[in-house]
Amino acid sequence: MTVFEKGDDLSQLINYDIIVSATGVRGLFKGQMIKTKEQSLLMRELLRKMEKLLAMYLKKCVSVMM
Repeated sequence: MTVFEKGDDLSQLINYDIIVSATGVRGLFKGQMIKTKEQSLLMRELLRKMEKLLAMYLKKCVSVMM
């Protein structure tokens, strides 16, 4: 979790999957600051694939150690 304060670089918001706002300032966030649905879905799929590869690698490491 990261808290952005007044004056922080909001262009970094795109690096987060979930953004909760309580600013009370209308129009503060611009479209280019937030991931599209497609970007979020692609990122989730990439993470799933990476988790599978890591699990395969760890299984291989354990079998070599035995």
